[in-house]
Amino acid sequence: FENIFKKIFLVLILSSLLIFSAFKVQAQEGKHLPQFNPYWYPSDAIYGFVKGCWEKMENAQSLNEFWPAELQSICGCILDNIRIMITWNQFVSEWAGTLKGEKAQIAASYTNMCVQRAFQIKQLQKEMKKNESGD
Repeated sequence: FENIFKKIFLVLILSSLLIFSAFKVQAQEGKHLPQFNPYWYPSDAIYGFVKGCWEKMENAQSLNEFWPAELQSICGCILDNIRIMITWNQFVSEWAGTLKGEKAQIAASYTNMCVQRAFQIKQLQKEMKKNESGD
């Protein structure tokens, strides 16, 4: 199950990363990059990543218990982890297209971590509701 899970999300990440190829020209021209923060990503790139990611995740049977807003949070988590480690210029130049090797492992690791966190949050919410109802 975990390998299938990782493969599904790796495919989702890879396809979502293609969205950013459209922003490569803007990044190279420097129109949207504050020079003081290389880890800043353009808002439209963040929005495009999260939107593309959650729309693809909606079709994953293993995630059918999540609402769209929860899937968006998972996708945001994935990108937040990428943004902490990868500058925008690196992301655009080195992370576009099919990820291989270490990059694929990093993306799969972030995906797995964020999905597991979402499952944990969902479980805690269920337990809290159960405790509140006195069952």
